[in-house]
Amino acid sequence: MSTPYIAGLTSKNIFLIDFKEPYEETNLRDETTTNIRSIIFSPKGTYLAYRTDKKVDIVRCSDWSVTATINGNIKDMFFSPLDNYFTVWEMFFMTKENPQGKPNLHVYKSVDGQLVGSFIQKNQTGWEPKWSSDEKLFALHVNNRVLIYEDGVLDRFVQQLHADKLKSFSISPSPAPTYYFSAFTIGKAGQPSFWRIYKYPDFELTQAVVARSSFQADKATFYWNRRGTNVFAMTQTDVDKTGGSYYGKQSLSYGDVKGSSENVTFSKEGPVHAISWNPGNSNEWVAVYGHAPAKATLFNVKCEPLFEFGTGAWNSIYFPPEGNHILFI
Repeated sequence: MSTPYIAGLTSKNIFLIDFKEPYEETNLRDETTTNIRSIIFSPKGTYLAYRTDKKVDIVRCSDWSVTATINGNIKDMFFSPLDNYFTVWEMFFMTKENPQGKPNLHVYKSVDGQLVGSFIQKNQTGWEPKWSSDEKLFALHVNNRVLIYEDGVLDRFVQQLHADKLKSFSISPSPAPTYYFSAFTIGKAGQPSFWRIYKYPDFELTQAVVARSSFQADKATFYWNRRGTNVFAMTQTDVDKTGGSYYGKQSLSYGDVKGSSENVTFSKEGPVHAISWNPGNSNEWVAVYGHAPAKATLFNVKCEPLFEFGTGAWNSIYFPPEGNHILFI
């Protein structure tokens, strides 16, 4: 694209705003394209995709031409980090003709819609496969395994991470040829849950770079910094039995690929509403936390406070790519 664009979706159209004076607005699609459900840009800005109840169109942003049309009642979609692949998810169904069900997760080449791989992923929650930042690795969570494919060849996995009661995982954005995986497992009765960091492809428990336990964790979300050297794990229970939070009890812990780890504490009690690494560097992060009015603080990589933003009615953090401004909502 010669200039950036802003795209928006209304009940009647998809519109584009040319991000230069006089900021003209044009229609990309109007009401003749019915039931447009959502739109997304690819990470590098090469493509825009929109879905209806019957299809997905991938549009090239350089000239707004359609590069591929994928038919089906698509419920979710995303692009790979370098824009080369496009992945969709449909509802999983079993019929008399297909008692085992048929694949409902499909991976296509963005440039022309060529099908690369198909898989069964029954649940929409956590359906998204993960790519490494250079797109060499493609990883899919299936029951208690993470199946890992290489070089865009998706008909046979080459490695796997196996763990009992594996709940979620993430791939660091670290550059090739070093990749790290974080994984969260739920503890059995009387046993703690764990989140761990592994260096690919060393996935034995004894090879974990970091291992942190928690007796109060049903789920975990991982937040890697841009270099893929440091990660936060937000663990949470579905229900806070103490009644302190409607959303369940939370805890935040930290780890890095050198093996250091610790729990993170804040100066105000209450839930953690949002955390975000500064995308302009890998040494600063921001948290919004505490009972209303929430507090916002800038920290360094050692979890030491650098600046207090005060309190407000905030629960979201937004950075521009350069990381030189911050927006609280």
